[in-house]
Amino acid sequence: MAGPAPSEPGSTKGPDAPAPGLGDLPVQRRQADRADAAITLKESRQRAVLASSGTEGPAGIIAVMTLYERSSAVRDYVLMRADGHCESCKLPAPFTASDGQPYLEAHHTTRLSDGGIDHPRHIAALCPTCHRRVHHGQGGIEINKLLMEWLVQAESRD
Repeated sequence: MAGPAPSEPGSTKGPDAPAPGLGDLPVQRRQADRADAAITLKESRQRAVLASSGTEGPAGIIAVMTLYERSSAVRDYVLMRADGHCESCKLPAPFTASDGQPYLEAHHTTRLSDGGIDHPRHIAALCPTCHRRVHHGQGGIEINKLLMEWLVQAESRD
């Protein structure tokens, strides 16, 4: 059985809960940094402060970048096709954007930089959570394959 809800008395979360001490919370680190499984929040902050440049404003480098042109007509159609629902989880968009429309993101099932094309049969409208899951989550490749299969069917309906 779960503990109290965040707003209930005795909860360890929520606006009325005391803030934990910096050394109290273990922090899971990214795979590349996992020499030892977890470090404390305090240790993580110390590393971040030591790694910071200490200069005002962002440090930068000069780089050459390729920008890929995307069609607003394709994006608009994909968002209209979704009718305010994520085409992966099928839930309504999580919030309304500043333009008054349901907030969904256009996801290219094959990145343009990998040879994908900007065409409705290759783009799904996803909620931010599903979009991040496809790109950064466990099982993202499999979810992307399911989206590709779904798009073939969705775009063959005329």
